[in-house]
Amino acid sequence: MKFIGKFFPHLTFAAAFHPWSVIYVLLQTQWGAGWFSRWVSDKTEWHLSLSKIEHNFSSPSHIILDDFSFGHDGQPAVLVAKRVDLGLALIQFSDPLHFSSLELRDGEVNLANLAPGSALPIQADRLQLNNMRIDSPNSALPLFAQQVNGGILPWKPTALDMLGRDARFQMSAGSMTLNNVPGENVLIQGSVSQGRMRFDNIGADLARGSMTGNGERDAQGNWKINQLRLNDIRLQTTSSLKDFLHSLQVVPSIAITRLDMTDARPAGA
Repeated sequence: MKFIGKFFPHLTFAAAFHPWSVIYVLLQTQWGAGWFSRWVSDKTEWHLSLSKIEHNFSSPSHIILDDFSFGHDGQPAVLVAKRVDLGLALIQFSDPLHFSSLELRDGEVNLANLAPGSALPIQADRLQLNNMRIDSPNSALPLFAQQVNGGILPWKPTALDMLGRDARFQMSAGSMTLNNVPGENVLIQGSVSQGRMRFDNIGADLARGSMTGNGERDAQGNWKINQLRLNDIRLQTTSSLKDFLHSLQVVPSIAITRLDMTDARPAGA
């Protein structure tokens, strides 16, 4: 896969030298995009599809890919985007698939479609998401979100986790299910370090009310919540009170420093 990353910086140089300038022009045609897609798909274990490669000398360090689709051969795509903006940097001469920036627009990142034990071969100092759908079901906190906007710095995804092992993140989502808890109009900001997740700020509409708070989760799954505010929550469950209380006993340890609750109403069978 390394030659794929080396291709893009070389593309920017090609325009300055004949006959490379001819190749530079051809690659930005529909035929060139199709040829490059087939070349990558034939030479690697990954499948690539795109409709256009764009480069503009007003932004010489950026390559734009349109109608981008990337995944394992013969499997559903892992990464799909209407538009991908690749930011190039000198680091690519030693680490070709590590980009300075990566912007994904109008698409999906679905880590459920990764082969067992494999990870996306692409990394970036900064990942920017614009109207994306994320499905990361096997991460420490299973995540499914739609209408996602935000960023991850740096972005080094693992086989199991969209965020990677060490990163800072900030994102909003029209809807998000995090660790089987659904919410809407979600705002989340924090960091992850070697399995420990820190949430500096999280807010969401859920259970017909709203929630805000901050806290952290250690690598063993135990929670330390510094502040949690629940407003107008209507928690409904089909479980009996006995079954509901039992489910709370099997979750990891939760320590709450401050809890503010206004007009909360549980209801069940």
